[in-house]
Amino acid sequence: FDPNDIEQRKKWDDYVKAYEQAIRATNTDYAPWYIVPANSKVHRNLAIASFQAGDRQQADAAISKAYAISSLDINTANITGMIYLQSGNFNKAAEVFARMTEDYPDAADAWLGLGQAQAGLRKYPQATESINKALAVDGRYAQQGYMALAYIYQQQGDMETAQKYAAAAQQAGQQ
Repeated sequence: FDPNDIEQRKKWDDYVKAYEQAIRATNTDYAPWYIVPANSKVHRNLAIASFQAGDRQQADAAISKAYAISSLDINTANITGMIYLQSGNFNKAAEVFARMTEDYPDAADAWLGLGQAQAGLRKYPQATESINKALAVDGRYAQQGYMALAYIYQQQGDMETAQKYAAAAQQAGQQ
């Protein structure tokens, strides 16, 4: 045990945020990021070989099977879901975040991510429910949650409710 570990651990959330920002900033259509679980060598190797051969469908299937073998830790799962969200793969993002909500029901970021994925899939009632769960679990997600709700209502043409949530998000950001 190194006493410096305690100080370093206090910086973990900042590290994870920086890592997520780096992944989001460098994930492009030309050179996308993929998180390949290494807990199943067979599925890991199949996914990598499939990516190299240009067979993304087989690669996605191998990754899904590897995920099914064992759960991801919450940080890896969150980053994986965010990568899928950022790349517009809302089905995969919803799959990852839904699993997170099962494994970590008190993780507000899991509920928020699930809501964002559901909104991307135009499943607005489910998205609203998921985002409200995120807000109920952890009020620190108020600004993000209210902005997501504003987007959902705007997409449905309910501008009055969208503006209400946008104002609530702005107010949450000032606190």
